[in-house]
Amino acid sequence: MTGPVGGRAPSSAPSSPCRACGGVLLLGARFCSTCGAPAAAGDAGPTYLDPLVGTVVAERYRILARIGSGGMGAVYRVEHLQIGKVAAMKLLHGELSRDHNMVRRFNREARAVSRLHSPHTVSVFDYGRSAGLVYIVMELLTGLDLSRVLQQEGPLTAARVANIVRQVARSLDEAHALGIIHRDLKPQNIFVLDPRGGPDERVKVLDFGLAKLAEAREESLDVTQAGVVMGTPHYMSPEQIRDRQVDGRADVYSLGAVVYRLLTGEPPFQHQSPLGVLHLHLNEPPPKLSATRPELAPLDSVLRRALAKRPADRFPTVTAFADELTASVASLDDAGADRRDTPRVASPTERTVDLARIGTRQEFEVFEQRLRVRRAMGAVVATAILVGGTAALAATVSTDRPGARREHEPNDDLGSATHAEVAAEVTAEVKPAPQSLADVDTFEFLRPDADADVMTVELSGADSVDFVLRVVDRRGRVLVQSDGGGAGDGERVIGVRVPADGAYVSVRGALVEEVSAPPAYTLRARFRRAFDGEEVEPNDSAPQVLVGGRVVGAIGHSGDVDRFQIPGGDEGGRYAVRLSAVSDLDLAFQVGDLAGTRLPLRNELGVGGGESADLVVTADQFVGVPFVEVTAVGDTSAAVSHLTYTLTIERR
Repeated sequence: MTGPVGGRAPSSAPSSPCRACGGVLLLGARFCSTCGAPAAAGDAGPTYLDPLVGTVVAERYRILARIGSGGMGAVYRVEHLQIGKVAAMKLLHGELSRDHNMVRRFNREARAVSRLHSPHTVSVFDYGRSAGLVYIVMELLTGLDLSRVLQQEGPLTAARVANIVRQVARSLDEAHALGIIHRDLKPQNIFVLDPRGGPDERVKVLDFGLAKLAEAREESLDVTQAGVVMGTPHYMSPEQIRDRQVDGRADVYSLGAVVYRLLTGEPPFQHQSPLGVLHLHLNEPPPKLSATRPELAPLDSVLRRALAKRPADRFPTVTAFADELTASVASLDDAGADRRDTPRVASPTERTVDLARIGTRQEFEVFEQRLRVRRAMGAVVATAILVGGTAALAATVSTDRPGARREHEPNDDLGSATHAEVAAEVTAEVKPAPQSLADVDTFEFLRPDADADVMTVELSGADSVDFVLRVVDRRGRVLVQSDGGGAGDGERVIGVRVPADGAYVSVRGALVEEVSAPPAYTLRARFRRAFDGEEVEPNDSAPQVLVGGRVVGAIGHSGDVDRFQIPGGDEGGRYAVRLSAVSDLDLAFQVGDLAGTRLPLRNELGVGGGESADLVVTADQFVGVPFVEVTAVGDTSAAVSHLTYTLTIERR
């Protein structure tokens, strides 16, 4: 059981974001256990932690921090657990995940944007549904959206706006060629990477969340309900307001409204109510730029055409609009009419993510391709054995291979893992690595026999090193992770169920200070057979199903969290929950779901006391099957003693 994955303390623990990678620094931490960067002074102040922070989605994305939210969902910074890269994940709000139409719209956004490859469109890496959570994974951007740039700098120069529009046009042109209309262009959806102005400034278009695939077969299944206006009033085209069919010229109109805002600081139409703004879009001619900025009078005709009420009167494409705007701005430069202050340069504190750790589309695709090859090879091997096979093929999956008692470098990923001896003490070293000061060692352990299906791993401590211990299966999925100890401490996981072909153990060692020689550590992995009614890992992102309503569990490692499904909880009912007392540990439990819904924490008796509660669960209270989450509050150093508890969930 991990968990939240990353070995974090319960969500009430004071913490702050790491300035290098955006991960969570617990109170008093001297460095980040995710990237190894030292904690800056003042980084240990308390902050709010989202209930989902620390959990794992789709068995490969660990949620590090919440970075934003919108009408349909929240956006999180996540880490891909196998390749160690960070990305952004959008999760559909819990209450919307029950709405099939909203889920279809959300998936439609992902399917549409995943087809786009323009360097000026945010890249989508992955999307799907996991344990009731609907998600999209995309590249993590550093910088500011245009609304923030306007707040900090005021109206922009015409030359800078023309440069931005050219890049937005390239993004939209590709989308329009594929029948994808953005439908919600606004300053908030245009992101400036490391805003500094000048000809090298780059932008990306975000959030095709209202994109509509203009394909005949798709239109028959359109999930946008008739009569529902979609878009942002200040930038919405007349045909959108009237709920008419739209094409790329609707984005031309919205982009024209954005340009007006960038040049003047205000949207073209303003009213005290949204309906009033929509009325002005439908009936009033667009205002002239020259009324606010007389020096920009040559641009009036360009914006007047972009903001024409009838689509036929506008520029036919966004590129035609961008070209005309660029030509008109060039005439301003020739006349010396576009002179403004140099834009503000973003301060270093605004760059909160180590750029080397931000994932790219290529890195995610390469990893997925490797997984597909690995699975295909596994299928070939299995087929060969079933039909007789050859001695050579059988040898590739034999459990009789001699294991090593010392690591063999390089062994930083699954493909180069050291095949280690089961139950033996394996020695290794933490070698300084560039930039992150972290070394990753990977070890392969094969099950000694078919019945030995549960694994325990012990990792010794080493001076000046903080460790992260992970157990990973052959597909690259993280089964469990322990990251609760500090510098000099070891890590331990117990009761991890592993597949028949064994598992990998990944050790990440982050140096907290310079050392004269590589610190050494030891690793030992043992296997045994799981007994009936035993808690087994992992059971955090996928809560364990209780058989008979009773389980014997353990706080198996620092920061461990155990989750167990409430039998029939999705149907509702009355339940009695009983958690036994454990000496030297303060156990608590909480009822919740994977969408983030939580009932109050039950923790009344403190260290050495049990907990109990009678609960009423309703069918519409949770997303999916609710669970009981068991945690140890405060000091978990006693976890290494294999202390066990008993949890019973009885339906009344």
